[in-house]
Amino acid sequence: MTRSASSGATSPHRTELYADEAGSWNELQARYTLHRIDHGQAYSLGEGIHSNNAESFFSRMRRAEIGHHHHLAGPYLLRFAQESAWREDHRKDPNGFQVDRVVALAMRSKPSVDFCGYWQRSRAA
Repeated sequence: MTRSASSGATSPHRTELYADEAGSWNELQARYTLHRIDHGQAYSLGEGIHSNNAESFFSRMRRAEIGHHHHLAGPYLLRFAQESAWREDHRKDPNGFQVDRVVALAMRSKPSVDFCGYWQRSRAA
């Protein structure tokens, strides 16, 4: 996914998506500029444009579900995706840096409105 470099906008009209030929992407064409990569014809569109980053991210999400999360669904799916995105963005950082960053963020944050009471199951999400 790319955004207009000149405006920094996040408007759907200025956002470009790159996807493979799967029909599940068809509905996005009405809202976004959608470029399709036919993997039967080419690996990429050139200039480093490919769908491997998205495929890698979804693969890591599936492995996380099988591994340490065991179940990804419902009201917490967005939070699991955000965690996976953070892990993806920082996967090459040293472990000590990651721990320091997570601890610093946790100490500066207020109690989570989403997870407060989660373990006690006292509040529905």
